[in-house]
Amino acid sequence: MSTMTFKVKYSRNEGLVISPSSLIDLYLTGIPLCYPDGTTLSMDTIKQKIEVAQKELEHYLSIKLKKQIIWETSDFIRNEFFRWGYIKTVFPIKEPMALQGHINNIKQVDYPESWLSVKRGNDQTKFRNLYLIPNTKGGAQMTQHAFVFSGITPHLGFFGTDFIPNYWRIKYCTGWDKCPPELVDAVAKAAAIQILAITGDLIYGAGIGNQNISIDGISQSYSTTKGGGNGAFQGRVKQYADELGAQLENLKAEYYGMRFNVL
Repeated sequence: MSTMTFKVKYSRNEGLVISPSSLIDLYLTGIPLCYPDGTTLSMDTIKQKIEVAQKELEHYLSIKLKKQIIWETSDFIRNEFFRWGYIKTVFPIKEPMALQGHINNIKQVDYPESWLSVKRGNDQTKFRNLYLIPNTKGGAQMTQHAFVFSGITPHLGFFGTDFIPNYWRIKYCTGWDKCPPELVDAVAKAAAIQILAITGDLIYGAGIGNQNISIDGISQSYSTTKGGGNGAFQGRVKQYADELGAQLENLKAEYYGMRFNVL
């Protein structure tokens, strides 16, 4: 019996919130992604634009879109810890996993996971404050080694200190199993704007908004744009840019929130 073997190239677990094919289907409908010689814009180029847009949104909102584990250091600020009872993190916390206190590289204290608490919202909204709430559930007894000091008095000499740099070592899970649709939409529009600008230049040439064709005394002029500006797809670019500008303000209020420091 004869056999036939097929080799198919595919990608998986690339960390993108939207695939290049989905971006083309949903946001670049009707756009010819090709060069004048007939070759098409590569999927690698589209993938790179999605990655750039995704990173920019993560930096703008200080979030991670894909679910992942974070280890970070934080300063000990006496007013926040003793008066307000929380430690601020860089990214929103999905699940707290570990909290340790270090003086330089020497571990001073290791709090049990059952003592760590975060404010719960809906499936999309997460918060950046880690609360330390002592309890005896979940193995928080000394005999089970759930609470570890490096010495009898690990905080000796630091009770009156208002600030200790890089004291906390925090481990937590952040991101989403399924990225919220409004964040995916923002990434897709930002990537589509870049691709539309490139494609418009490839088809008609960079900066060309109008062309005139004359053959044997017959001439025809036409515009490559719907709106003001140059580029074949300036109308679509302007639409996405206007929508994205308004959308980012709402996303910042929802996911970044209001920041303040204790003085």
